[in-house]
Amino acid sequence: MVKPDLRVSVLCVICALAVLLASGCSASKGARQFSSTDELSQTLVEKINMDNVVKVSGDKLIKHYNLSSDIFEDATAYISQNEDVTDQVAVFRLKNDSDYNQVYDQIGSRLNQLANSYKDHSPVEYKKISGAIIKVLNDDLIFIICDKPSLALEAVSEMGAEDYIKGE
Repeated sequence: MVKPDLRVSVLCVICALAVLLASGCSASKGARQFSSTDELSQTLVEKINMDNVVKVSGDKLIKHYNLSSDIFEDATAYISQNEDVTDQVAVFRLKNDSDYNQVYDQIGSRLNQLANSYKDHSPVEYKKISGAIIKVLNDDLIFIICDKPSLALEAVSEMGAEDYIKGE
């Protein structure tokens, strides 16, 4: 009976570990579960039961969030039909990782604007704004304002979304 060479066995184990680590590393960024921001945002709208929103894209979306269209690979939002209601789901897929901070900052500015607008005259909307959700799923930045934040958090968590941590 021939004994296997120890070096070959160790090499096989190292190769197997390398394959496992490589697949684990790519899973951290993850394969896209959704082919478009429209598909992801529509799924979130359905899971959160947001019946009062309409789809917004293109120039209207860019203007609503005061962003440059040059940074997007894809972007879709569902925004309340009623101007007195702040409900919205927005998903941004950016061309470059370096642009996430810019979008995050603009979302923060948008939240501050909304908070200032609704603070005194609509405590219900102000509470929704205060509970806004910003998460990342693979390379999509998700932004949600709704009256069911626990349901929204559950939906994005089930998808594997994580907190956005602003980079430098």
